Amino acid sequence: MRTRILLITFLSLSGSFYQKLLAQEKFIEAEAATLSNGARIEACSTCSGGNKVAGLGDLKNGTAVFSLQVPKTGLYPLKVYFRVSDDRSLGVRVNQESVPQKVVFRRTAPSEQSSLQQIFVPLKAGLNTVSFDNPVEGGPDLDRIAYGTVPVKSLSFKGIIKNKNGKPVKGVEVQLRGGADRLVSTDAAGNYLINDVPEGNYLLSAFANGQLIFPHSRTAGPKDNGAALNFTASAFVKKAADIQKLGKGNTYINYNLKTGTADFYTLGKQILSNVYAEAHIPKVISSMDYSKHEIKEEPFTDQLGSGTLFTVSSTAKRLPEMIQEYWLYTDKGFILSRLSVKNNETFSSAYMAPLKSETSFQVLPSGNNYALFVPFDNDKWVRYVAFPFSKVVSSHEVSVLFNETSNQGLVIGSVDHDNWKTGVVTATEGNTLRRLEAYGGFTYATSRDILPHGKISGKLVRSPRMFAGSYADWKEGMNDFAAVNSGLHKRLKWPGGVPFGWNSWGKIQFNLTGQKAVEVSDFFAKALRDKSFENDGVTYIGLDAGAEDRTDEELTAFVNECRKNNQIPGGYYGPFADWGGDSTRNIEGTPYTYKDLYLRANGNKQYIDGAAAIDPTHPGTKARIKKSLERFKRLGFKFMKVDFLAHASLEADHYYNPKVTTGIQAYNEGMKYLREVLGDSIYLNQAISPIFPADYAQSRRIACDVFGDTEKIEYAMNSLTYGWWLSNVYLYNDADHIVLEGHSEAENRSRVTSSVTTGIYISGDDLSAGGSMEAKTKSLKFLTNPDVNAIARSGQSFQPVYPAQGGKAANAFFRKDGQYLYLALFNYSNEEVHLRIPVIAIPNVLLNGHHYKELWTGQTGTAGTILEQTIPAADVRILRFELTKK
Repeated sequence: MRTRILLITFLSLSGSFYQKLLAQEKFIEAEAATLSNGARIEACSTCSGGNKVAGLGDLKNGTAVFSLQVPKTGLYPLKVYFRVSDDRSLGVRVNQESVPQKVVFRRTAPSEQSSLQQIFVPLKAGLNTVSFDNPVEGGPDLDRIAYGTVPVKSLSFKGIIKNKNGKPVKGVEVQLRGGADRLVSTDAAGNYLINDVPEGNYLLSAFANGQLIFPHSRTAGPKDNGAALNFTASAFVKKAADIQKLGKGNTYINYNLKTGTADFYTLGKQILSNVYAEAHIPKVISSMDYSKHEIKEEPFTDQLGSGTLFTVSSTAKRLPEMIQEYWLYTDKGFILSRLSVKNNETFSSAYMAPLKSETSFQVLPSGNNYALFVPFDNDKWVRYVAFPFSKVVSSHEVSVLFNETSNQGLVIGSVDHDNWKTGVVTATEGNTLRRLEAYGGFTYATSRDILPHGKISGKLVRSPRMFAGSYADWKEGMNDFAAVNSGLHKRLKWPGGVPFGWNSWGKIQFNLTGQKAVEVSDFFAKALRDKSFENDGVTYIGLDAGAEDRTDEELTAFVNECRKNNQIPGGYYGPFADWGGDSTRNIEGTPYTYKDLYLRANGNKQYIDGAAAIDPTHPGTKARIKKSLERFKRLGFKFMKVDFLAHASLEADHYYNPKVTTGIQAYNEGMKYLREVLGDSIYLNQAISPIFPADYAQSRRIACDVFGDTEKIEYAMNSLTYGWWLSNVYLYNDADHIVLEGHSEAENRSRVTSSVTTGIYISGDDLSAGGSMEAKTKSLKFLTNPDVNAIARSGQSFQPVYPAQGGKAANAFFRKDGQYLYLALFNYSNEEVHLRIPVIAIPNVLLNGHHYKELWTGQTGTAGTILEQTIPAADVRILRFELTKK
């Protein structure tokens, strides 16, 4: 069983000591904290003080700050009492430290009671502050906290860093990773000290700009408590005789045969400096540890094109062979890299980084520069966040550094998703990239994991391939990244065109019946199909949660009605989540119970969204999948929405298939089996799911549970702002079902526009005989605009004109379609806004002098050098420009 590595640590305390701690605890009600950024006090009759603090994290990054007084410096237990319906995370920051603890809060008590989670925090003697926030997604509600006044046993790591002449080196950063993350710098005497660390095993790394550090990283644990863990620093020396150029033309690598590092150039411009490779086997080894580097080159041709593959083989005594591969394409401005480690005996690794650098390098011009956080999945209303330079950003699978004014950008990301979860970690300042770490083996609170990444074993272990490219326009870089992913892997096709249709979860939800489904089918056929809500005369009518509970007779009647109405019937299934709760239930037709299927962490079931995760490699899970999906197939369903897929990607104590050792391996096995059961003739739409891998479905939701209010529309458009490129990975993006009832007409226009500018076009109101007249009237009004509906038929997502700061959404998006250019302008506020957009902000087209039509109001106009539009509160405008004439 692997030990838990989160930025949270649990200790086992003896009974008497625990009672002593309880007697010396101090309690602080959450409502006594200093609240900001939208965090608010709400009444809670079952909370300790009759109130709770809600609104933590999310778009405004609601924050609660507590003041704690302790008698002496040390490591203190901190209990957090919280309310949450499903797993949520918060960053816990002590005394405004630069690196927060990332804590996942999981419900352990009934919903009407507060759950409890204990963490450990380093406090100084006297007054301290402890803050809770989350700039990426919403956190739990807080009831109160309690902290001990007696410090617990902890570890201390220290050492000195000198150069080869024995002189101390000031300003070297030393980073601790494991049960706690810390970052300190050496003083003038070269000393560093990391105190009050929870007991456990850690990784200690040192890095300084332009310096080679030896050893670069080392393990640290209880045996090293108080011992001197020293490092030696030496300056990078680049001699022309040591440099070998890999590649011709403007995209190449200068490899330093002396240091084992590389400088990357794309399109004639240096983009990275002193890049090296690192693996943990578990000993930390890097390309800088090797004395001999041999290079060979050979031509290659793959799905993307042709070029030269350069292989650097590094050897040294008592070290396994390290292999670095670089794919340089003849006509492309990016580089692919991969790290492999080869040994005579089997070894294991949970960390492989093809790209690492601690040399500060100017990657962007001066000005407003941002590093993008890309979420692992689309659950819990998680957002893409553009963090201003000066922060450490840990992104999933890919990140882009970009300049807001010039649009210049650097894209780094993984293009393989078979074995590893990938992290791209950047530390930035001003216009420089101070540190880069792109590696397989990344788990975090936002990957929903409790455990660290699983280990890959063998005599040869490979990292994912990493993409690196610098672009004049960062959006083109993301499009290239998407094209490489879809080019190297399987992008599913669909002969039927972009789905237009309906899903029952929008409004009917668990009130679904067979009769209502038939009535909705008839409404679309009789009221909407002839009014342009169709694609090639076809609509998709999808049953969501509850469909599996309908009888064969009900489902057959529904399928027959769809066929009569020239519609494609759709079903729903959650293959890897158990909502039942009773672990003794039998898996029909197998000797297994649900207890046999659960994915466990430290022996305990794992939950996401209140449902237990089940092992996608287990024959009991596969039997469930086969039974359910073959039933839908037998009854004539041709469209399936699959949900809660991230459950299958969790790291676990073990999997049924002993060859599977990581969450992504398990996810791939489960999804491959699911796809095999469905076959190629059924359209698959992924709801809650990881961004990658993307080999199994035609479409994926970029945002979930959007419904129809302005706040959720803005959330969906945040996902389009920074995730439009996924329509070049999957066949289509999906902006979730549209709900018109209960929202203003301005919101209705905005919600429909958010859908047609994203991808597939799915309604969600109750349009059965018993549904409201409001829903039907609004559907007839807002789903039947032929000019708007024509936008959806291409299925290609719009791109942002400008990026958005923080976790917000852009307000202007565009797409060029042959003779037309479309420009969608959103107002997410409750007040009228006036937008002014220079036409030169829209790339690769000259709009000045071209006529346009606004597709909701019918108003017409002509573009000047500045486009000006006044947009009412919560509303939208779509301008369609004629490009073939002025």
